[in-house]
Amino acid sequence: AKRMTESTGNYAVTLHRLLEFNPQTFGFMHHEKNSLKLDFLIVDEASMIDIFLIHSILKAVPLTAQIVFIGDVDQLPSVGAGNFLNDLIRSEKVPVTRLNFIFRQAENSLISYNAHKINQGEFPTSSAPNSLKDFMWIKEDNVENLNGHLENIFKKRLFQLHLNPHTATVLTPMNRGSAGTHAINHYLQSLLNGTAGPHVMHRGTTFKVKDRVMQIKNNYDKNVFNGDIGFIESINTEDKIIQVQYPEHLIAYELFELDELVLAYALSIHKSQGSEFDTVIIPLFTQHFTLLQKNLLYTALTRAKKFCFIIGQARAIFIAIKNTKGTERITFLYEFLTTDLACR
Repeated sequence: AKRMTESTGNYAVTLHRLLEFNPQTFGFMHHEKNSLKLDFLIVDEASMIDIFLIHSILKAVPLTAQIVFIGDVDQLPSVGAGNFLNDLIRSEKVPVTRLNFIFRQAENSLISYNAHKINQGEFPTSSAPNSLKDFMWIKEDNVENLNGHLENIFKKRLFQLHLNPHTATVLTPMNRGSAGTHAINHYLQSLLNGTAGPHVMHRGTTFKVKDRVMQIKNNYDKNVFNGDIGFIESINTEDKIIQVQYPEHLIAYELFELDELVLAYALSIHKSQGSEFDTVIIPLFTQHFTLLQKNLLYTALTRAKKFCFIIGQARAIFIAIKNTKGTERITFLYEFLTTDLACR
């Protein structure tokens, strides 16, 4: 929501905040008996909405209002049940407009070129006629060599490409394993922020001054939200207070509130959906086998604005681009929209 406000200049909120989620009842203040006071609603990242949330939205919107859903059905579907946006588009029951001009990357970007290739089940390329050189595949069959490639990228390649290492993010399919977020965050913390100084431990994670961190849940009291990224400004080891500098403000956390923070040198691809980063680095190995899917790789690649690296095995990439099972969900919403069941 914050990024939408910055991009459009218009006020934007999360859907839960719009509907006024009540943590005591686990329900929403707005519903069919207390509808929202609006005439027009634009819902972005609609592919991430599960069937329960869209049900709540439609109940709360007045019958006289109009809704525009914006989203990319080729990205990962919602974490919760359903495949709402895909079912809605397939039903052909509502007007659909497809955007063909890409704004995140340059018009001749190799990132967007490869995103189209992946969607078509084709292997990405490191070169194309008249394209920018903003994509690189580093072929590596041994996952044990991953850290060496990361060091080379963060300490050398990014500077050669005139890219800021502080805006580079590793996006990986899993949290566990040697190519997962936990291991990579630990390594990159030591590589990029190895200086001694004040630190606190919380549930096995060491937080240090200058660490890059992400807020992982909405905190309306602090005005900081899921997906916000900042840097630890200071740590008071006596009072156990951490201050995090976000782009717009400085936020203080007590020790018990650190459940809301994770190190953000590396993120899971699922957690990155809806975000964008100047530089994205994607480790892809067969140890990620269960999560190697076309929409996962497409989602990771399209988070990059200026440059994307893929480090890994050709076989892992082939498995991902040929695996479309992640897009298949049995929901019956399409059937309800396209048959007389909708009238019953």
